Amino acid sequence: MRHRRSGFTRFRPALAGLHRGFTLIELLLVMSIIGVLAGIVVVALNPSRQFASARNAQRRSDVKTILESIHQHAIDQEGILHSGIDTTWRMIGTETTGCSDTCGLIAEGGGGPTSVTLSPDADTFIYEGSQGTNYGGNSQLWTDPWQLGNARRSLIHFDVSSIPSTASISLAELNLLEADTQGTTRTVAIHRKTASWTENGATWSNAASSYNGAATNAISVSWSGTFTWNTWNVQSDVQDFVDGSSPNEGWLLKDTAEGTSQFRWQFHSRDAASSANRPTLEITYTNTAGSTAASCLDLTSVLPGTYVSSIPADPRYGSGARTQYAVRKNSEGHLLVRACRAELGEEIAVER
Repeated sequence: MRHRRSGFTRFRPALAGLHRGFTLIELLLVMSIIGVLAGIVVVALNPSRQFASARNAQRRSDVKTILESIHQHAIDQEGILHSGIDTTWRMIGTETTGCSDTCGLIAEGGGGPTSVTLSPDADTFIYEGSQGTNYGGNSQLWTDPWQLGNARRSLIHFDVSSIPSTASISLAELNLLEADTQGTTRTVAIHRKTASWTENGATWSNAASSYNGAATNAISVSWSGTFTWNTWNVQSDVQDFVDGSSPNEGWLLKDTAEGTSQFRWQFHSRDAASSANRPTLEITYTNTAGSTAASCLDLTSVLPGTYVSSIPADPRYGSGARTQYAVRKNSEGHLLVRACRAELGEEIAVER
């Protein structure tokens, strides 16, 4: 009769492995997985900042491409730069007018970061169940999913005209203090409005549909036993409002799953009894002062085809007519190229 001990012995190493510690490789693998998951969470919680960071990465690549192509062209011309490049910042493009844009470095007169806290100049909520009613004087902003046909959304607007159009916005956060809730965790999204409205004129029928379908930011609001502040990242929107890329029509806030449940989240409005409870918009910016020539520097007959496949344009703001990349030489004859519309307060420029 065959003894069964040999079969048991064959499984002992596997059982013993259950009690050993992690190897270095296993620990590194776990840490890598955690890093990837953390990155996914960051993107989910703050997509606008991640997109801006990705665009900045493209800008860093673009300015190097432009610098190298202009430099190589100069080498082929016996060391002489293109005649249109001088000590004035000149935006690259084909426009004959409209390029007198601010595109100087901070070191050339822009100054350091400035922080401001703004109060809204208009806010209200709108109610699907009473589509012609205005609630402009209410002390609360409602973002209720409620039952089908009875959702509530909020509108809010800030005047950002005090911030110079040359500002590079590194932070812009909308802060709302909770005023009432039924205690259920919800996701509230903020969308850029695309049409004008007034505090005492907005209703569901005239203001509920005019907003960007893609949310600027969405956050989870939850009940912790006390009313707390909630913050939405609106940096990309404020940058567009300030530099004129998009009109400032304010924002709309709404539950991301309307018509699904009878829950509510309400926030203090600018009509709150205590000024300490009212909404704020916190902005940090750097004034990137400087200037470019009135017309763009047209390099389309010089660089494409030989030195670069096509002249890069800014991934968010640029076009072939106005690339939002500028070039100049300094007093020592060095070539400089910079991105005029870098985001997140970053300065993107190269020199050779």
